[in-house]
Amino acid sequence: MVTLVRPPIDADELAAELSQVVTRLRRALQRSARAHLDGESLSPTEIELLLLVAERPGVGVADAAAELGAAPNTVSTLIRKLVDLGMLRRGRNRDDRRVARLLLTEEAEARLVRWRVQRAETLTESFDRLDADELFRLHDAVTAMESLSSALYRPRQRRGAQ
Repeated sequence: MVTLVRPPIDADELAAELSQVVTRLRRALQRSARAHLDGESLSPTEIELLLLVAERPGVGVADAAAELGAAPNTVSTLIRKLVDLGMLRRGRNRDDRRVARLLLTEEAEARLVRWRVQRAETLTESFDRLDADELFRLHDAVTAMESLSSALYRPRQRRGAQ
């Protein structure tokens, strides 16, 4: 009986390769969305902010900045621009009227729907160019990337701590 042993994974190399692939994938999807949604392009950071507000309606500016890993003044600038574009509106916190809560406008919700549909169509069309084995591996990779995404958001534990 022959037992195949997988070689050890070089974590640094895997991290670099994953980062490059995710970046290329994101760029390709953005390029496709720009081509199909002419005149509707927003920056990746603006889209990230809109997606965050869609996921967490009423999120505050400080929490949005922390979630995006950006400085609060940078996020405030993005918010002003998106408010001016009619994509975001500021609500007020009932307990503290000084605290702004971010909400999507109907236009932003419609744009995000169009953006998601376009991305899904682009990916689905690309799947037609892959063979069945690649699709199964891609499915497994998505599951692993979901786990990785969760791990990135969990606080880092010290080794040996339980």
